[in-house]
Amino acid sequence: MGITDPGPMVLQAAIAAEHAIAPTVERTNWRRIVELYGLLLQVEPTPTIALGRCVAMSQLLGPEQGLADLDEVIRLGGLERYPYAFGARAQMLDKLGRHEDAAHDWASAAQLARTAAERDFFGRQVARSDGAVHDPGR
Repeated sequence: MGITDPGPMVLQAAIAAEHAIAPTVERTNWRRIVELYGLLLQVEPTPTIALGRCVAMSQLLGPEQGLADLDEVIRLGGLERYPYAFGARAQMLDKLGRHEDAAHDWASAAQLARTAAERDFFGRQVARSDGAVHDPGR
């Protein structure tokens, strides 16, 4: 394996490095991260890696594009019991102002959570999205 043929660990490290060197979320090189996820999907085509690419796409091209991609990945299967898929979808929906739909997905993430800390976090997001539905000026 050389630089021209990186394996999954090298690609994952490169993605992590892009996050680590970014001074802010807004100044992250999302184009490079999407590119790296594309390469990673070629060598390790899993639903969770596709999810990561969808999240990066939403940062690069906006939540509408990320949501469209994520919905397609979810339709392909493999993420039905994965709380972070619902959390990512909920976050995109919140950014689009679709707070009622977001609250539903946050609740799904909370039901699937594997730890109390995850359940608490997702539960707080349900309450925040519900609050935005009932107080649109919020």
